[in-house]
Amino acid sequence: MKKLWDIDRQREDLMAIATDLTNLGSVWRNFGRPKRSLKCLEEALKIYETKQKPVKQAFTLYSIANVHREQDAIDRALTQYRRAHEIFKQYHDRVMSSRAIAGIASIYREQGKIHEGLDLYKDVVKVTREINFRQGLSHALRAAGELLLSLDKPRQALDHLLESTEVFAELKDKKSEAEVWEKIGDIYEVKLDEHEKAIGAWKRTKELQIMLNDYCSAIETLEKMAQLARQQFSESELALKYFHDALDITVKIGNRKREGKLLNTIGIIEWHQKAYDVALKHYEKAFKIYHELKDPAHKGLMLNSIGITLHKLGLYEEALDRLQKAVVMNRQAKEQLLEGHGLAAMGDIYHDLGEHEQAVYHYQASFEIRQKIGDFRGQGWMLHSLALVYSDQDLYDKAGDYLTQAQTIAEECDDMELHHACNHIFSQLPGK
Repeated sequence: MKKLWDIDRQREDLMAIATDLTNLGSVWRNFGRPKRSLKCLEEALKIYETKQKPVKQAFTLYSIANVHREQDAIDRALTQYRRAHEIFKQYHDRVMSSRAIAGIASIYREQGKIHEGLDLYKDVVKVTREINFRQGLSHALRAAGELLLSLDKPRQALDHLLESTEVFAELKDKKSEAEVWEKIGDIYEVKLDEHEKAIGAWKRTKELQIMLNDYCSAIETLEKMAQLARQQFSESELALKYFHDALDITVKIGNRKREGKLLNTIGIIEWHQKAYDVALKHYEKAFKIYHELKDPAHKGLMLNSIGITLHKLGLYEEALDRLQKAVVMNRQAKEQLLEGHGLAAMGDIYHDLGEHEQAVYHYQASFEIRQKIGDFRGQGWMLHSLALVYSDQDLYDKAGDYLTQAQTIAEECDDMELHHACNHIFSQLPGK
């Protein structure tokens, strides 16, 4: 570049010098040197003005506007975009004219001038569609759709966004297509409550992300699909399928921490389906991963889950062993809530075994931890558990006192489940 520059200087070829300056401006911009870039471009602009080369002048103005835009010199950028647009329009260069208008529209969007920006993007959509400028059309459709969404017009937004995915697909711009499909899925889920369409949009998102080798994003998309299937359709089997698909990718890329999280999530779903033996296998695998990662907090969490699951399987001694280890581990890791959960789970086992003193001891210990950390709802449930133990021992007055305290907490926390649980015990107390 420097040799060409020297040759053109020696020859005093102003147009060649202007071209060199334009190219240097582009190079400096790419190197993150905006001041040098602007100096070169402005020198080139002067030459083009002197030589009366309006189209070259317009291209240079457009480049200068882009540099100003990147430096947040918004007023200067707007001025140069407008100047460039007028020249491009005069010389019937509709492609570059649309690009200059898109530059202005994007600035309006950043400034919060939503309606002004939207009007300009609609103009760009119209022009780029007429001249079949597909790249400009794809970005204008996307921007217009996003602005319509910000105006809470999801249906109109979808029209633009769906069309943009078709154009991005033509252009083989998988990254942009994936981003738009994800947004479309979000609109269907959040704005329109059309959950099957949301799943369909995210399926396409996931396919594109895998094509792009963007496996982390694909995992996140599958997790969104799984959560929606579970929450809105009560489709545990479908949710499990998506979580397992995410797990397969996680194993493939060797993300052990994410693998542990997914194993735990799958275990929870299996547990709620009463597939305790299957849940246990997933919890054990997750525990092993967290052990390898030297992650004591998650090890303690998994030991709690393993202990509770062993309890459900009737393996009381094994359950107590795991929960005791969990309590110690969570105490050492200063995970007080998890320690409280472990103690409560031990209380449940001792209660089932009819060892009332041990049950009371562990429930009381869990209650004290919850008091200490401000877990108000947890305190209510421990009071409920204590009341249940005392009720089983025919200590009805003591049970009633604990139930009254638990109900007060239930009302203050608006915990209807706790409220109903307390009422159920109250209904069984003599004289109540």
